[in-house]
Amino acid sequence: MSREWLNEQRLRGAGLSKETTDQVLDGLDSGEVVRLYAGTDKNGQTEFYEIRDVLSDTGELDEKNVTVDYNNSYFDSRR
Repeated sequence: MSREWLNEQRLRGAGLSKETTDQVLDGLDSGEVVRLYAGTDKNGQTEFYEIRDVLSDTGELDEKNVTVDYNNSYFDSRR
C-alpha cells in the first residue's frame, strides 16, 4: 500500500467521496492516517502491523516502496 498505490483514483473507485478521499490523502501526509496490514494465522488469530513509508537513497519519500515491521504488532486481537 505504497503512496503511489494509495491514490485518489483508487480511493474514489472504492466508493469514497471526493471529500473523504482528500481527508485520507491529507491524513497520510500529516501522519493522522495509519496504513495497516492484517495477518491471520492458522488458528484464526489476527494481528495488525503498521505499513510505513521508506526513504529513497536521496532521502526523499519513496512513493513506490514501504516496509512492514512484523516484529512489532500494532494491535493484537488476543488482547
